[in-house]
Amino acid sequence: MTYEEDIAEEELPYLRECLFLIDVGQNPISTVVERYKRLGMNPKTGNNWKNSLILRGNIIPKRIITKSGWIVLFEVTEKGRVTLQNNGYNISVGSESIEHRFWKEKIADYYKRQGYAVAIEEENADIAIRKGRERIAVEIETGNSDHLRNIERNLFSGFDSVICVPTNRVAQHKITEDIRKNDFGKRARVVLAFKYDIKLKTNPEKRSKENGIL
Repeated sequence: MTYEEDIAEEELPYLRECLFLIDVGQNPISTVVERYKRLGMNPKTGNNWKNSLILRGNIIPKRIITKSGWIVLFEVTEKGRVTLQNNGYNISVGSESIEHRFWKEKIADYYKRQGYAVAIEEENADIAIRKGRERIAVEIETGNSDHLRNIERNLFSGFDSVICVPTNRVAQHKITEDIRKNDFGKRARVVLAFKYDIKLKTNPEKRSKENGIL
C-alpha cells in the first residue's frame, strides 16, 4: 500500500510538518525551545507547524509541571506513528506516558551524576540504583499505578529499599499515607519529583540533602 493510498490527500502533512513530527518521534522529551533550536526555526514558524500537527491528530501536547514551571512535551498518536512509518521512520507507541518517561530519564541522569550505578527498567523497577552494596529501586508514580504493589514487588525482588517519586501533590499525599499505614519503616519513602529538578552546582550532594533526596 502506498502512502497516498493509506492517507487521503487532504490529510497529508506538508514536508516541513513531517520534519517536526520526525523530531518528536526521535526526541520525545525535548522541550519546545530545544526542538525549535534543533530544527533551526523561529517560534512563529515552529508554532504553526506544531499547531497543524495537533489539528491533524498526529501529536498531543502534554504539560509537565516542574519546579521552575510548566514545560510542554508531545506524544505521537497512532495516526502520527502511521504517518512516520509511511515516511520511513518506525517508532513504537507504547503504554508509557511522556510524563513518566520524562521524569524517569531526568532522575536516572540525576543519580548518575551522584555517582550511582544506574539501570533503567531493571528487575521490574523503573530505575535501579546502586552505591556499594546498597540496591535501591526508584518508582515514578503519576497516580495511575498500584504503588503499594510496586513497593512490595521491589522489596521481594531483593532491593534494600524503594523510593517512590510522585509527579504531583495528590499522588504524593496518597502514597505517603499508604506507606505509613502499611508500616514499611525505612524501606520505603517518598520524594516528590520536583526535588530532582535542581541545578547541580559545585556541591551537588549538599543540595541533594537539602532537598531530602539522599
